[in-house]
Amino acid sequence: MDEEKSLIIPFAQTWDNGTYYCNVTNEYFEGISGAVVLKVIQPPSIFTPPEDFKIENFGDKSVLSCLCEPQAVAIQNCIVEWRRNGVKVDDQDTSVKVVDYTSVLTILATQERHLGQYECKGHNSIGAASAFAYITKSYTPYMTTKPPDDVQAGSKSSVSLECLAIGFPPINYMWTLNQIPIEDPRFEITSTGTLLIDGVESSDTGTFTCFASNPYGQVSVSTKLTVVGPPTKPSAPWISSISK
Repeated sequence: MDEEKSLIIPFAQTWDNGTYYCNVTNEYFEGISGAVVLKVIQPPSIFTPPEDFKIENFGDKSVLSCLCEPQAVAIQNCIVEWRRNGVKVDDQDTSVKVVDYTSVLTILATQERHLGQYECKGHNSIGAASAFAYITKSYTPYMTTKPPDDVQAGSKSSVSLECLAIGFPPINYMWTLNQIPIEDPRFEITSTGTLLIDGVESSDTGTFTCFASNPYGQVSVSTKLTVVGPPTKPSAPWISSISK
């Protein structure tokens, strides 16, 4: 009589990989009826993550390396992809090569556009793993967006004064009104330096100054805001003089 038997491996792991044999034995026969190879495939892991790289001058060479190691020999190949600030790296001046299973990203002449966060993403058909590093250059801030020299706004209107600077380490922003730091809750400073004023008042008329700073220096820019109110009601006419 035929009888079917099954081998069940709950929660198989990579150490369960190997060749399994089915041994069949009875009083008339003893032998192997078949064999099967088991490969447990798992997502990859980043064995050696990239390290932050700092250049001294624009034009210097930058190198990031990343080793994507499978969790077992039987795992599928790990494919590495590089991203800069969330966008896949495909610059003509940026090369990616695999050396001894390590993915090496090289920029021969690093420019400002190359600075930022880099992601080493290893993936196969089962899953993915990522590690991050930065290519940076320390330099004093400089203004890229400035408010107009003079701004007029109607009373109770909302006003936006832009102030954007670039530098590394990241920029800290501060605004003053007539040389006094702004603390009024009607004012909001965004992460990109823009000053938002909700419902300007006549007392807001004055000189606004934006300061952008990091440990390497500070830059500033000023603008004059004039709040214009509605016209006042004219007084009643009167007779100032009568000539004969």
